[in-house]
Amino acid sequence: MTSDENSTAPQRIVLQTKTHQVPGGDYQERCRNMKNLLCQHLWNRDFDYEHDRWQEYGAAFAYEGRRCYFLLDHGQSSSNDVPVLWYKWTGTSFNLIKDPLPAQMRAKLERYPFIRPKREPSQAKKSSPPDVATRRQMIRYKLRSNMKIAPVELELLGNPDQVALLKAEVDPKFWDQIDHFAQRCNARVSFE
Repeated sequence: MTSDENSTAPQRIVLQTKTHQVPGGDYQERCRNMKNLLCQHLWNRDFDYEHDRWQEYGAAFAYEGRRCYFLLDHGQSSSNDVPVLWYKWTGTSFNLIKDPLPAQMRAKLERYPFIRPKREPSQAKKSSPPDVATRRQMIRYKLRSNMKIAPVELELLGNPDQVALLKAEVDPKFWDQIDHFAQRCNARVSFE
């Protein structure tokens, strides 16, 4: 079921899949691929930042077989009451699910209003890097999601105490990556 390429009717698309079925390498590539695949399926075009909005939920791509969801909001509306289509991605095709969304999914959708609140323009200001506990939390999240880790977060791995704390907080699956990043960080510090 595809819609007209130039459709302006507001729609909300809920896409359910499993992490290993999302094509691509890292987090950014996988999300970009799913955005484009879904928009191509629905409107014969790639994701358009002027007309489409995107959210992911549970996209811990470093783990295989985990259920994850994507939300694609298309168009504009003066109301949050817009049609919702529910699809399942099999890894090769989209299947429209005609059953009503389960109550748990409907409740989750209420946290993501179709009409997004207007953001006040932020004034550019220099902020200090996050504290070490926040940086460890960011690294844990990015390891689970298969995201790139920012240099400010990697600096933390130059401190053996922080490396030990991080290793105690993460799934053992990621210990080799933490050791690799820590060695790279320490090698960079010793050459400076």
